[in-house]
Amino acid sequence: MTEEAARPSPPWQGKARRDAAGRRGGYISAVLAAVVFFWLTNIWPGWQSLPFLDSATPKVLGIFNASLLVSAVVNLANAAVDRTWFRALGEIATSSIGIAVFARIWTVFPFDFGGSSFDWELVVRIALILASVGCAISILVKVVTLFRLALGTAPANGRGVLGTGPATTVEVNLEKGSGMMHAIVVYESMYGNTRHVAEAVARGLGAFDDVKVVPVSAAAAVDPGTMAWWWWVARHTCTA
Repeated sequence: MTEEAARPSPPWQGKARRDAAGRRGGYISAVLAAVVFFWLTNIWPGWQSLPFLDSATPKVLGIFNASLLVSAVVNLANAAVDRTWFRALGEIATSSIGIAVFARIWTVFPFDFGGSSFDWELVVRIALILASVGCAISILVKVVTLFRLALGTAPANGRGVLGTGPATTVEVNLEKGSGMMHAIVVYESMYGNTRHVAEAVARGLGAFDDVKVVPVSAAAAVDPGTMAWWWWVARHTCTA
């Protein structure tokens, strides 16, 4: 067995795999939900079974079904290509068509509340406004995410390099040698806040035999001793 094959996986890799598996499960669930909604709305029991929908409902079914199709395709694609930038594009697509659906419902308003004394129309219209605003915010957030990815200041796929830039840095090296586990937390801080983050990271590495917290200016002086190899785990840049 080679030395490379004998090395255990870094702790973050196991969490990353679990997170990815959880996301894929969510994608598949979303695809199934879209299929179920399509079946219930168009096949059985059909939209006609809902007493508060009127004869204008078919005018919104086209774009509603299109949104279900987009949701299913996007989530299937996310299950296959689980990348931050890809998920952001998918979220922009689904949120955009969501806004289109809500706008169509607002225009057609295919509801009949049977002369109820309660103002259900107002409630539904407020819900449509809130849902549209939520979709718009989601689009804005994902556009910012894509912009940050283009600049290299956001995680590309949920692990590893979280950001680079001129401000402050926390870097964690997990090392093993002579049967002992070592961790070196290297930080760069302009105002001291990132030093506190680095110290909190060090406290969280209690399973290691030796944990050092050093500023980047002193990192070169840290004696690696008999450490045979090291893992570069994470580098996080923030303005603090």
